[in-house]
Amino acid sequence: GTFYWLDSYLANEEGELDDNPSAIHLSLGAFAQRGEKTETVTRLKLRARLPQTENRLQVFVLGETEDINTTNTEWEAAEEDYSEADNQNLNVGVAYTFDSPARHRLSLSSGLRFSDGSLVFYLRPSYLYRLDLGQWDFRFKTRITWYDESGLESRLAWQFDRPLSSSRLFRIETRVDWFEEEEGLFPQFNLSLRKKLDDRRYLSLRWNNYFITEPRDELDTSIISLQYRQQFWRPWLWLEVTPQVAYPKEDDYRDVPGLLVSFHATF
Repeated sequence: GTFYWLDSYLANEEGELDDNPSAIHLSLGAFAQRGEKTETVTRLKLRARLPQTENRLQVFVLGETEDINTTNTEWEAAEEDYSEADNQNLNVGVAYTFDSPARHRLSLSSGLRFSDGSLVFYLRPSYLYRLDLGQWDFRFKTRITWYDESGLESRLAWQFDRPLSSSRLFRIETRVDWFEEEEGLFPQFNLSLRKKLDDRRYLSLRWNNYFITEPRDELDTSIISLQYRQQFWRPWLWLEVTPQVAYPKEDDYRDVPGLLVSFHATF
């Protein structure tokens, strides 16, 4: 793809199948929302590619003390209930990326999740397809996870990226999540405009829409957010400030302001 610098700096799941190097990522954040208590989270993400396997095999460790609920939606609640993301978690495992054509990327990861004294085994095949459409870049991503405790979870995503200049990127994303133990589907439709101000500062304006299909098709929550990210004190340390306004169904779509502040260290 042409533009994935912001994905890599955010160190999020969007870059899981891309050519990310070995790295250690630490983050500490706090989220405040009107009518709710302030939530905090600490995360550890370690990825080590093994050069003896031509960097196809990697070992990873993922740790999380608590999940920040930034959407307050049935969609996020289902994901937390299913994967127990709202508990203290530690994931260790390995991932292997298969040799494939340039447009395709197939990987398989497996590991153990430790949560509240329980040990859960999971297996996760992932697939990424890229296509250059001229002015647009297209990516299709699918990830299926099987937990020996709760069964299957599926995630499908379609992304269309349009570089507007050497430093601006417009993204359209449609995503559908499914959980074996949950009723219905959990679709999303998201728009974002991302801008690189310079090598130390980034902006991302986002409009995320979360839908549910049970007991009826409807919009669960719409969120408008502005993420500002800046290098802070050291080249490996980043400060992130994200004000947002949510319009949740449970509040009759009245505006609910919130603020996420976090520090990220990447080595």
